[in-house]
Amino acid sequence: INQEGIDLKLILQKIKELIKKKEELRRKLFKELFKIYDPRYLERCKLKESYTERECLDNKSNVNTLQVLPDGTIVSGGWDEKIKIWKLSEENKKYEETQVIKHGSIVNTLQVLPDSTIVSGGWGNKVKIWKWNEESRKYEESEVIEHGSNVTIIQVLPDGTIVSGGADGKIKIWKWNEENKKYEESEVIEHGSAVHTLQVLPDGTIVSGGGDKKIKIWKWNEESRKYKPEIVGEHYGYVNTLQVLPDGTIVSGGWDGKVKIWKWNEENKKYEESQVGKHGNTINTLQVLPDGTIVSGGEDNKIKIWH
Repeated sequence: INQEGIDLKLILQKIKELIKKKEELRRKLFKELFKIYDPRYLERCKLKESYTERECLDNKSNVNTLQVLPDGTIVSGGWDEKIKIWKLSEENKKYEETQVIKHGSIVNTLQVLPDSTIVSGGWGNKVKIWKWNEESRKYEESEVIEHGSNVTIIQVLPDGTIVSGGADGKIKIWKWNEENKKYEESEVIEHGSAVHTLQVLPDGTIVSGGGDKKIKIWKWNEESRKYKPEIVGEHYGYVNTLQVLPDGTIVSGGWDGKVKIWKWNEENKKYEESQVGKHGNTINTLQVLPDGTIVSGGEDNKIKIWH
C-alpha cells in the first residue's frame, strides 16, 4: 500500500487476471475462426463436375509453398526469397500481384492465422510473422523467431499457437504471450531426425514425419504440461508428407511411394496401418477433400485420387 492508501499488489493482481481473461478469449476466438476455413471442419463442400485452367500467375521463380487467406487472397513463397500477395481484382476479375515481401532467404513454408496474419519459414533459420497494417494497406514484419536451423515446415494449432519443424530434428512450440505481445518458445520436441512434415489433429495433437522413417504423434499431457510422444508407424524411407482426415485418421506418404492410412483402434488403443496404394516413385505431397477423398502426387509425374 502506497502513501495514498492504494493497494498496488491488488491492482497488479487485477491486471494479471484481466490479461489472463483476454488471452482465454483470444484463444477461444482463434479456435472458432480456425473452424471456418479449415477443411477438416467443413460439413459439406461444393465440388465442380470438371476443372479448367482459369488463370496462370507468373511467379518468375520456383514456387515452394502456397496458402490462401480467408478472403481468397493467394500467398506464394519460393526460391526468389520473396513472399507474394495476389488479390482478385474486382475490375477485371483476375489475380494481381499487390505486394512483394522480401523474406531474406528461400521460403520453404507458409501458414496463415485466422486473423490473416502470415507466418513464413525458410533457409534462414527464422520463422517470420507478417501482420496486415490497415494504415499502410500492406503486410509488415512484426516479429522474427529464431528456430536455430533451416525451417522446413510450419503448422498452426487451433488456438493460434505456431509449430515449426527444422532440419535440426527439432519441433518447436511458440505460444503467444499477451503480456509481452510476442510469441515465445514454450517447448522443444526432439523428433530424432530432420522434420519433413507436420500436421495437427482436430484436438490439437501434433503429428510429425521425417528422415528417421517414423510417424510420431505428440499429445499434450496436462499433468506434466508437456507433449508426450507415441510412434504411429513407419515407411520404408523418409516420410515426406502427412494429412489428416476429418475423423482424425492419419494419411502418410514417403520415399517408398506408398500411401498409408493409420486408423485409431479404440479397443487396442493404438493406430493400425492399412495401405491405400502406391505410386511408381517417391510421394511428395498429399491432400484430403472434406468427403475423405485422398489426392497424392509424386515423382512419377502422376496425381492419383483415392476414394
